[in-house]
Amino acid sequence: MVVKETSDGFPLEKGALLLIDLKALQDNYLFMKHASSKSKAAVVLKANAYGLGLCPIATALFNVGVEDYFVTTIEEGMLLRKALGSVRIYILNGVFKGTEEVLKDHDLIPVLLSLEQLDLWRSYSQKIQKKGLAILQVNAGMGRFGVSLEEAEALAQDPNSLDGIELLYILGHLSSASLSTHPSNDTERKNFEAFLALFPKVPATFANSPGILLGDQFRYDMTRMGIALYGGAPLEDQPNPLKPVLSLKARILQVRSLKKGMTVGYDGTYTLPEDGSIATVNIGFGDGFPRALSNKGYGLVHGVKVPIAGRISMDWMSFDVTHVREDVVPGDLVTLLGGPLTIDSVATLAGTTSYDLISGLGARLHRTYVG
Repeated sequence: MVVKETSDGFPLEKGALLLIDLKALQDNYLFMKHASSKSKAAVVLKANAYGLGLCPIATALFNVGVEDYFVTTIEEGMLLRKALGSVRIYILNGVFKGTEEVLKDHDLIPVLLSLEQLDLWRSYSQKIQKKGLAILQVNAGMGRFGVSLEEAEALAQDPNSLDGIELLYILGHLSSASLSTHPSNDTERKNFEAFLALFPKVPATFANSPGILLGDQFRYDMTRMGIALYGGAPLEDQPNPLKPVLSLKARILQVRSLKKGMTVGYDGTYTLPEDGSIATVNIGFGDGFPRALSNKGYGLVHGVKVPIAGRISMDWMSFDVTHVREDVVPGDLVTLLGGPLTIDSVATLAGTTSYDLISGLGARLHRTYVG
């Protein structure tokens, strides 16, 4: 298929352009690596690298020295292994019956979420007479995955419990680290310390993106950065030190004049306050742009802030461009992310998080990588 591009690199066949700055991504990694101090700095590329493209993102990070990668599924791990070769790849879903061999064949390391998974990986490793590398997840307060303290105590007291397994790390996960003063942070760190006391020779990993910035006591032997890579603010109550990585632009399909009092979109929820102009672009909630921004969000046209006019539909959304001084014509671009429209500010306005916003951006968007 021949894809025709305009001079701005935007294929004519596509409705919207998602521009991903790989240099900014690398700079964010290096900043957070420095913030990790003496700890090894791993990256989290789950959900197709938060929706931005697993292999391009991973390759950019590999080029600045990343050695440890976390993904969720075995399929993601297999793709990553093919793209990068000899790196450490950890599977956050762990191991399930029937997946042991594919984990071994692709040199993927499971994060063991329960005693059942530990038993499964141990039995398989003993069967093939080869040490099974693994991470053991513990429940320090998230309450979702991980062995309990009582279960960990039983493991530590049984000299045969880990036969056939080589634990690379004990892993905990902070539940509320995005608020630096949240009381759960210190409570969960103390809980985590109780687990570590049972396995004094095993390294530890606890800090996610916000946890890295909470201080040395949270960093242990390896940190795991996720949203920080992509420019999201790690801490909600502190300034964001990271570079923006994304910009999202959509091309205007049509500009039409409407009279004062006329309405726009489904259910007529936007009424023109004066005679004006409405520009419609080919992007909607079918592309992952939040419907919650209907009549609440805005875009930038020729650098001018323009409000979203009416309900965002599956494929289209409209803007009131009445007060843009320059002529607005079909083919012009509307910026939806970029500049003052940071992923955090747009997500907050939509009543969600930057994680949700960027990981939900759909496959119809044309992803272009620069830097």
